[in-house]
Amino acid sequence: MTTYNKDILTIKEFAKFSGIHYNTVRKMIKTGRLSAFKIGCGGLTSDYRIPKSEIQRLSIVNLDEVVDDLVEKRISEKKSKTWLRFLSKVEKTESCWIWKGAKSKSGYGVFSFLCKYIRAHRASYILHKGEIPNNLLVLHSCDVRDCVNPDHLHLGTPKQNMQEMMVRGRSKYLKGTQSPSCKLTDEQVKEICNLRHKKIPAKEIALKYNISFGYVYELSAGIYRNIKKEK
Repeated sequence: MTTYNKDILTIKEFAKFSGIHYNTVRKMIKTGRLSAFKIGCGGLTSDYRIPKSEIQRLSIVNLDEVVDDLVEKRISEKKSKTWLRFLSKVEKTESCWIWKGAKSKSGYGVFSFLCKYIRAHRASYILHKGEIPNNLLVLHSCDVRDCVNPDHLHLGTPKQNMQEMMVRGRSKYLKGTQSPSCKLTDEQVKEICNLRHKKIPAKEIALKYNISFGYVYELSAGIYRNIKKEK
C-alpha cells in the first residue's frame, strides 16, 4: 500500500504550481488520470463540475515529469529552509561547530529534521554528505558531543564506535585504572582483597578507603578487577 509522503505535493500545491484549475486536478484524480497518492492528498476526491475551458487541460502530456519536477522543486525549497534554520543554531569556532540549540540529557544536540527530532550531528551529516545507511552510526573524530562540523563526522559501525571510545578512554565500560572514574589503584584493590581474605569486616575496609562496603564485596569477588590475593 502506498504511504503518505510529507515531501510530496498536496493537491492545492500541485494546482498552484502547474497552473491547473483546482477542480480540474480533483477531476483528474477522480478519473484516474493522476495518482492521488503521488501528489500527497491520500485518496480519491469527490466529483465536481468543471468549466469547459479547463477540460482541455485533462490531456496534459508527460504528466509524470511535471509532477516529478514540482516535487523536486518543493524538496529543494524545503532543504534550503532547513539548512538556514540549522545554521542559525550553530556557533562556528576554529575547529568545532558548537550546537547552540536544544540538547539531550546526554549532551548531544537535537534538531527537528524531516518531521522528526534527530541528533544534530546526524542532521549535519545528512545535509552535508548525504543519507546515513541503516546499519551505521555517525561518529565524532573530535570527541565533542555537541559538535556538528561535517569535517569531524564520519560513518562507523557500533563496534567501531566502541573501539574508538576504548582507545580514547571515554567509555563507561572501561575497567580498572583505564576508567576515568577509577578511585583505587591495583595495589589498593589487592590490599582490599587480602584484608577480606583475613576476615576484616567490609565496613571497616570501606571506611579506610572511602568506598561503600558493597563495593568492597564486589572487589573482593573479582567483579571489576581480577586481582590475585596473597597466600
